[in-house]
Amino acid sequence: MNLRLRLTTEQASVPLDSSLTLLENLRQQGYQLPSSCRNGNCYICQATLVRGEVELRQGERITAGKQPQTIYSCISYPRSDLEITAERLRRAGELSMTPLACQVQSTDRLSHDVYRVKLLAPAGTLPEFYAGQYLMLELEDGQQCPFSIASAPVQLANSRELELHIQHAADSEISDRILQQVQQRSVVRIHLPQGNCHLQNIPQTPLVFLAAGTGFAQMKGMIEHCLDQQHLLPLHLYWGVRKVEHFYLSELPHRWAQQKSVTFHPVVSDDKDADWDGRSGALHHAVVEDLTELKGAHFYICGSPQMVYASTDDLVAAGVPEDHIHSDVFDYAPREA
Repeated sequence: MNLRLRLTTEQASVPLDSSLTLLENLRQQGYQLPSSCRNGNCYICQATLVRGEVELRQGERITAGKQPQTIYSCISYPRSDLEITAERLRRAGELSMTPLACQVQSTDRLSHDVYRVKLLAPAGTLPEFYAGQYLMLELEDGQQCPFSIASAPVQLANSRELELHIQHAADSEISDRILQQVQQRSVVRIHLPQGNCHLQNIPQTPLVFLAAGTGFAQMKGMIEHCLDQQHLLPLHLYWGVRKVEHFYLSELPHRWAQQKSVTFHPVVSDDKDADWDGRSGALHHAVVEDLTELKGAHFYICGSPQMVYASTDDLVAAGVPEDHIHSDVFDYAPREA
């Protein structure tokens, strides 16, 4: 049976697979609709059935008659051609920039220079972002500073929470201002989302995450999203720091490794660190050493431009396709042609 789906906002229709839920069909066609529970209990994936019939997971059927019907896309299977509307549905890559005034929920010191800041988004219609994107924190003079969103989209959907990892640089006036703002003000203004290194659609391959220092924040958001979406293929986190005490929240990747399909590869670049007997040297060298175990993977890199391009060059030289390597550095610090 060849079924079609039409969206009220568009002229064209897309094919439907009756063995998949409406949510799965939408994602297969590149659309994004927020979801959380996948059991029809959280109502986040709500849509309006304008025309057609769906069958719920329990066997009940819902048909749109003279009045449109509310359905939950995660448990609705198409049983005819459909026409729907969904307020929060977005085409591939389509997210609107949202300015928000967020409460500063907490500021915790995680290491000698890294702070975890939790922001609470205002109640109501929440913004959307893809795992791995970043936001801009606005200072009092209007200057905007980028920070990776260290939490998965589901955390915002469920608790209105956004997590940041802010590193305080000694003798830096701008760094002092950022820290003072989140420590002394109850409300801050942000703009999101930003960035093209993200998991709008999770590749059905192993995923390898390379994080230098607080680049861990971006990778944390993506890994937690993969776990929430039950990505079943291997996830590898390579996290590099200069000294072992620079690992913060280090118990978290160890916990992922114990419970899920995550392998944690900590690397300390200072090979003279007396407190470290694990892998040392350049982070990307460790990845290249392990490439035989990472065939077909997509690679996500967060670090300085120098680190990202050195990693990219070595990975490409070792046979990794360039389109399997992703980093925001490619946009904000492109190489000269």
